Amino acid sequence: MQKTKMALGLTIVTALGLGLAQPSTASTSTSTTAAAPAPAAAAPAARIAANCTGRLIHRWPLRLANTKIGELVLYRDRTRKTACARMNHVGPTRNVRLRTAVWLAACRERRGTTCTPAAGSPKADDGVYASYAGPVTVRAAGRCVHAAGDIYYQGAKRHIDSSPWLAYCS
Repeated sequence: MQKTKMALGLTIVTALGLGLAQPSTASTSTSTTAAAPAPAAAAPAARIAANCTGRLIHRWPLRLANTKIGELVLYRDRTRKTACARMNHVGPTRNVRLRTAVWLAACRERRGTTCTPAAGSPKADDGVYASYAGPVTVRAAGRCVHAAGDIYYQGAKRHIDSSPWLAYCS
């Protein structure tokens, strides 16, 4: 992991080739260091490194009129027997701090028309983010899953989900 301090007062934290801007304490340094981050900086770096693993199963676009403002993505990892979801900002919401949420449940039912969350499920992430909410992961071996996401944009909650509920069963 590298931290780069920039003259604009931002610190860019890089892990696994991805970056995240966060406030910097030094506003004029342009050096790159490989020193271990302070405990306060560890949480954003862990969030970056914690991407979904496995195969991308589906992307649901979240549109406002004809403009794509977000997307809900669902992954399945058959090796780890998990499902993972993330709600991404795209288009006009990209790099804009907005309340964003993602929700994922593994269902008790293995087939059918309803979804009763299994033990240890659902998992959710809800906060103010500039890029995405999540990822959230649930154990999903042989189970159907349901995912949903929200972006609060232009004064209203914008919602997308993986209906029908049991479309993604393993």
